[in-house]
Amino acid sequence: LWLRDGGMDISCIKLQLYNNGNGLLLDTSQVIPLPEASDYLVKVREKVAVEHRQQRSRQTVRTPGADAFYASKDQVGIDFRPMFDQIYEWAVSLEQENLAVLESGGRSDGPRSTLRANMPGTKAYLAFTWRLQSTVHFNLNGIEIHAHAPKAHARIEEILGTDAYNAEKWASLKSAPSNELLAALTDAYREASGQPPTATPPPDTAPHTPTPAA
Repeated sequence: LWLRDGGMDISCIKLQLYNNGNGLLLDTSQVIPLPEASDYLVKVREKVAVEHRQQRSRQTVRTPGADAFYASKDQVGIDFRPMFDQIYEWAVSLEQENLAVLESGGRSDGPRSTLRANMPGTKAYLAFTWRLQSTVHFNLNGIEIHAHAPKAHARIEEILGTDAYNAEKWASLKSAPSNELLAALTDAYREASGQPPTATPPPDTAPHTPTPAA
């Protein structure tokens, strides 16, 4: 039974020897699996195999860099593409300055893909972007920002307000972040890595991305 559970197609046959007075007779009968249960067990095994394949297909595939995430741009709605490009370019600039290590998740042709900006040497991240169907969401990890960049955290909280962002929860933006916010987040990554902040934040010229009606 253990071998069968491991995927080996093995059977157990019982051999019974009889003496009928005129000679010996050998009778065989299958005991594992029972003949009437064979079809059922085959179907169960096939069902388990299908479930395993489906589970593997649902698992997030993570790859280094931002290329895999950018490949999902074709799935993004027209209204969200300026936001998609803006966040992608910002994340790439972080990696170019060695402030973050980018990591893509999901499949470019699937319903969801993500881009995480991990702090160097760790899997912790201060911000990440995820595409859900045709929409784009920009997420800030208030807990990690407060822990690793408390000065930048205060600035971000001032920009967004405590109702939208604080040290106890995530903040999820469904519209394009302002340049002021991205500059504050860049300083958060700088502060987390022990570097000084930028001198002055850039002017707010972020494209406006409307939130689609429900």
